[in-house]
Amino acid sequence: MAGVRQLLHILLWTVIFFSPFNRLGSQNLVANPGFESVTTCPIVAGQIDLAAPWQPENLTPDLYHRCSQNAIIRPPRLEIFCTYLEPHQGDGFAGMVVYGPVQEYLKAPLIESLKAGQQYFIRFWVAIDDNCIQGIPNVFSSGIGLAFGNSTTNYGAAVENESGILKDTSGWVEISGCYTAKGNESYVYLGNFRSNGSTMIEYDQEGTVYEDYMYVDDIEVIPFDPLPDTIWKCEDPVVLNGAFQELPVRWQDGSYSPSYQVDSAGFIQVTAETAHCLLTDESRVLDGIPDASAGTGALCPGNSITLEAPVAESYLWQDGYTGRINTVTLPGHYAVSFQTGCGTFDLTFEIEDHTCDCSIFIPNVFSPNGDGVNDDLKVSMNCKVSYTIVSFSVFDRWGQEIFHTQTPETTPWNGASAPGVYVYRLEYLVGNQSPSHVKFGDITIVR
Repeated sequence: MAGVRQLLHILLWTVIFFSPFNRLGSQNLVANPGFESVTTCPIVAGQIDLAAPWQPENLTPDLYHRCSQNAIIRPPRLEIFCTYLEPHQGDGFAGMVVYGPVQEYLKAPLIESLKAGQQYFIRFWVAIDDNCIQGIPNVFSSGIGLAFGNSTTNYGAAVENESGILKDTSGWVEISGCYTAKGNESYVYLGNFRSNGSTMIEYDQEGTVYEDYMYVDDIEVIPFDPLPDTIWKCEDPVVLNGAFQELPVRWQDGSYSPSYQVDSAGFIQVTAETAHCLLTDESRVLDGIPDASAGTGALCPGNSITLEAPVAESYLWQDGYTGRINTVTLPGHYAVSFQTGCGTFDLTFEIEDHTCDCSIFIPNVFSPNGDGVNDDLKVSMNCKVSYTIVSFSVFDRWGQEIFHTQTPETTPWNGASAPGVYVYRLEYLVGNQSPSHVKFGDITIVR
């Protein structure tokens, strides 16, 4: 409380005290969001810290509660201020100056710090003070918002009123929005995070002090995380529940429904539509009954082969290895047991010994004279397994590379050099497995 209102409250509390007529849902990360729980009932204005863990950040924001014996701060409000206001829910709410010579703020530690990249739904309720004390301007403004920060600093508004000047004094108005966390925000702040000059106002008469006071209640900071990160699909279809608060939710196929049936593995996305923004969550549906038929493969001597089990929660290979991908260097029988959300499965791999030599033909003489016979040099390979040519290069007698290609079977050397002897180098992979093989030889150009 500040300024003119503070003086009026002091005077009115004095009159009332001595008067014979005195008749004294996802988890919300905001503790005591409606100011219901109090350590003791407030007796004067400015005691917001009685609604722990709420604290004043600047000056003395006020706590209003039904348990108070002070009629000025016991809902419904004294009609001398022309504001008759019940709590949005429950027994309490808070109030503060949001525009004027000073601005007040509330703050409270969150139940848990925000997680980087996580989307949060923000909502709180605001009511407008209707001051009709003669000679004091009735001021309305746009200035109210919610911010995050640490115990000493707010990081600027995360969600603000976007409806212009708030003038409806008949009840509570919802302020809501979305926020993507930067990470480790540990406090929530309420107040006007704009300067007076950046805040829109209206007033009904001229005065010496222009001050706007607002009430807040039921503050919510809720992570939007309705879907599990992963879910296993067993024999029956999976039914996902995307319901969130009372918001409409839309699935990736455009349908609107709280739930969604998934018949196959893949990524599923749901979007909650708020008045000002969209909240999105995604789930990966995994096939919990994978194909566990035996796998086969051929292994070239001196090489290795990679064995890959289906996506699962845990793995145990016959040699005690517990990873999903197992690299082996010897032929033989390999078995893995793996567990999904649908049960335990076994898979075997039969790896055979394979002779992986390739038959390579590279002419040692050719005559690039334009007669249409042996005018270029091609590489021909015949392998029993798949292969990849890494490079083919030709060098002159001084060791200078004069020709290079990765596709010598389709990109031949045209021999555009002087007659003589040249050296070639061919590098290739057999079975597309490392290490590579290298072949050297010589080529003679004749004219």
